[in-house]
Amino acid sequence: MPSRALKPADRTRSVLRNTAVVALAQLNSIFVSLLLAPYILNRLGIERFGLSAFLGAIVAFAGLFISVSVAARCADTRTGFSDLGAILVISHKAADTTAIGRG
Repeated sequence: MPSRALKPADRTRSVLRNTAVVALAQLNSIFVSLLLAPYILNRLGIERFGLSAFLGAIVAFAGLFISVSVAARCADTRTGFSDLGAILVISHKAADTTAIGRG
């Protein structure tokens, strides 16, 4: 089977292209959020909008904490990737429970 390693120029081009795609997706997400915020605020009211923003921040912080935990466990040479599946299942169930609670 031939090696599929990229040449340095192709690797650089690939990294730049992928970075641009991710940046555009992030900018699109920000733009849509800014566009929809007044509509959602009007529909929910100030108190529920604030509660929604607060709960969203808690969920985002929990997701960050889970991501760091997964990275730390995967970096541990004694653990390796053996616990990664269990961690992802637990974090997925936690996200589903949170989403149901917000509905």
